[in-house]
Amino acid sequence: MKLNRVLFILAAIILTILTIKAQNKTPSYNFSRALEEAQKGNKQSAMEYFNKEVSDNPKNGYAYMAIASFHMDNLEYGDARNAVEWAIKYLPRKDKSSLSRIYLLRGQLLAIEEDTIGAYSDIATAIQLDPTNEDAYDNRGQLYFEQGRYDEGDADYKKILSLNPAGVMGRMGLGRNSYARMDYDKAIEHY
Repeated sequence: MKLNRVLFILAAIILTILTIKAQNKTPSYNFSRALEEAQKGNKQSAMEYFNKEVSDNPKNGYAYMAIASFHMDNLEYGDARNAVEWAIKYLPRKDKSSLSRIYLLRGQLLAIEEDTIGAYSDIATAIQLDPTNEDAYDNRGQLYFEQGRYDEGDADYKKILSLNPAGVMGRMGLGRNSYARMDYDKAIEHY
C-alpha cells in the first residue's frame, strides 16, 4: 500500500508538470521549488513550498492536489480530505486527467472512512473523466473484492488488461479473485 501511495504522488507530480507545460503557463517560484523538492524526495521542504504557493495563489488547484497526495502519503487523512476538496474546487474543468486523479483520491479517502457508496461514486466519476485511468479500475476492483463481489471486480481487472496487456495489477486482481472463489487452477493461470 505504501508503494501505491508513493507512485500516486510521483504520478500526480508528473501529471501536474505536464499539464502546466501543456497550458504554456510558467509555474510560480514556490510551485517550481515545491516540485523540485518533491522530485528530490524532500517531502517536508516540498510541503512548505506548496503551502506558500496556496498562501500566495489560493486558487491553485494543482498545489492543493499535491498537498492532498502528500497528506495521504503521511496518513493524515483529514488534512488530505481538506486539500482534495480545494483541489476539486479549483482544478480547471478542462483538465480531465487531473480531475480524474483527484476524484480517485477522494474515493480512496471515502473508502478509508468506510463510506463505500461515496467511494464507488467518486471512483466512477474518476473513470468517467478518464476511462484510461488504470488506478481507478484497480481501486474499484479492490472495493469489489472486499465486499465479495468478485465478478464485478473481474470486469475491472479485465479492463486494466485491455488498457495495458502487461498490467500486473489486472493479473493479480484476477488471480486473487479466483483464489477467493477457490478456483485455484484459474488463479495460477493469472499469476
